[in-house]
Amino acid sequence: FGTGDTISFSVRSEVLETLQTIDELIVPARAGSGDTFGSTPYVPFRRFEELRAELADFDEIDGLMPQVAESVPALNLRTSQSEGFMRVAGLQPDMLDGFGTLRLVSGEEVDLDYLQDGEAYINDKAAEELEAVAGDELRLFIGGKLPTFAVKGVLERGGLAGRDSTLILPLSHAQKLFSRDDEINSIVVSNRGDAI
Repeated sequence: FGTGDTISFSVRSEVLETLQTIDELIVPARAGSGDTFGSTPYVPFRRFEELRAELADFDEIDGLMPQVAESVPALNLRTSQSEGFMRVAGLQPDMLDGFGTLRLVSGEEVDLDYLQDGEAYINDKAAEELEAVAGDELRLFIGGKLPTFAVKGVLERGGLAGRDSTLILPLSHAQKLFSRDDEINSIVVSNRGDAI
């Protein structure tokens, strides 16, 4: 019993520390003729707006966040260190309410609105894997495209900043990056308790 309780406590602690204010992740089912195994299904942004309108009177929801999230290989051009599965997360800057704040490892709060095209934040796990610091240039490998991003800063891991190696940029930048204008592939939900 003692071993089982210890393992349960350890798993629960790790999950709570990793997810923080994220309670649910909504992803679309594969339904289109273009969906293939291993591809990420996308839906029009208007589907998120419809869902947000339907849930507007549901007080138990603290936040809804449309997202584009894909995993791609990445390379730090300065150190030549690579990461085979860099999670690229595009978040909507004006919908962070209910999810807490994104913070640099120094503790300073960041605002995604101030990121220019070609700039991104990474979490501390990505910084560790790529031996990256602010100012480094990271190359992503997306199909035939090789976009490069300057690291604006290193975020504390967890919540919207992700547990695994993650690069964060505004949703509109991620949509352009993956050629998915006005589409998303997931919705992040923060709610009070276990209401949903």
